[in-house]
Amino acid sequence: MIKRILAMLILLTPCMLQAEDTLLHEQHLTYEGAFRMPGSAGFGYSGYAMTYNPANNSLFMASIYRETMAEVSIPALVKSSNPSSLNVATVLQNWADPTEGGKNYLGSGGTYIDGGMIYISGSLVYNNKLIGATSSFYPGGLEYLSHWDRSLNLSTSESFRGNFRIGSDGYHPNHKAAYMGHIPTAYQTALGGDILTGQNGTSIVTMTSFGPSLWAFDGADIATENPIPANHLVGYPAGGGMQTLGQYEDQGLVPPNPYWSSASNAWGVVFPEGSKTVLMFGRHGTGYWCYKSSCSTNFPLLYPTEPGGNDARPFIYQVWAYNVDDLIAAKEGHVVTQTDYDNNRFWTGEYPNHSTLAVGQTVHPWNVVPYDKWELDLPTPPVDINTGVFLTGAGYDPTTQKIYLAQFRASGDEPVIHAYSLNLTSSPPGKRYRYGGVSSQN
Repeated sequence: MIKRILAMLILLTPCMLQAEDTLLHEQHLTYEGAFRMPGSAGFGYSGYAMTYNPANNSLFMASIYRETMAEVSIPALVKSSNPSSLNVATVLQNWADPTEGGKNYLGSGGTYIDGGMIYISGSLVYNNKLIGATSSFYPGGLEYLSHWDRSLNLSTSESFRGNFRIGSDGYHPNHKAAYMGHIPTAYQTALGGDILTGQNGTSIVTMTSFGPSLWAFDGADIATENPIPANHLVGYPAGGGMQTLGQYEDQGLVPPNPYWSSASNAWGVVFPEGSKTVLMFGRHGTGYWCYKSSCSTNFPLLYPTEPGGNDARPFIYQVWAYNVDDLIAAKEGHVVTQTDYDNNRFWTGEYPNHSTLAVGQTVHPWNVVPYDKWELDLPTPPVDINTGVFLTGAGYDPTTQKIYLAQFRASGDEPVIHAYSLNLTSSPPGKRYRYGGVSSQN
């Protein structure tokens, strides 16, 4: 209650927030180095659902192969393109099933779901507990529940509480059931919660968001309410012109879509303290989208062999940056003003034929688009969706302003964890971004 009162007092002074909080750009992030996992401790195919634990200066992560979680220390960071040169994390808690056998009970009323790969897709350390999300990699439509919580001690039994539904709307859980991040106190009242969660880019695209998806909910509501009240802030559902960042089958686009394609994924979210920016981390295909045999047929030089699914070579590690003011506008159903329209603030229609939302129209989550995006230049292997090298999780330490990113299968079958530091006080050079196409020193 005290936290909420303080947040409301802060929100009474919006001009102060505008002056103090920073809109982040590429220049605000500095690469600090990386570390790797111990080779004999079962960390192959891990790095999913990563979160930072401030109590131990450590990271929790899940293994998609084991369907379990472990906790590791954060050693001294090293800058190297050779994973074998990196320092090795120490295992603090070995692999265990945090759901205590409950991960498949995702149907309405907690019924068992059989079929499809059910995996741990998100986690967050919250008030000395571990909040998690469980998802179906290839959903069958019966999934209804997703989130849970438990003790931070993975060996403690009978501490699991779940599964619970996020929101009372009709959206499939694959819009919500993955990455999570804390909302700074100053914005919790405005967004209607203290945790961000979302999911995108999974199999059966009609059951998820075609672009980054974000919902806000209160972590304290887990196990007290089901469904857990939630606010939809960003998301691009299939159909009805809501795929603002791009169409599902965008093979004919010239140039290729710079925002999203069917081969893109965002698998981590961080809302840094002292900023107005929600950062999404993932992969993006910068080339023409194609699928299996159509790749080799239409682009034989790029695809001498048929890929296993969606592809859009060449790939990059990408950051999508959202202004929290836009998320608040979607949550409140903001009515577009002339200033919004003049600044090209909200979009309607599918890329590339989008337009600015007209004056007097209401803002929805699919009208919110990134104000900036940029490539992360990691020193270790580039994205390879066929062998499975991409970003699968993000953790954030607000005390040191460090962001940790899990690079799946970057060292054999094991992940490499990269770290970036944030400098919010620097004034980066002018950077073009969406609002009117002008330069900003924010």
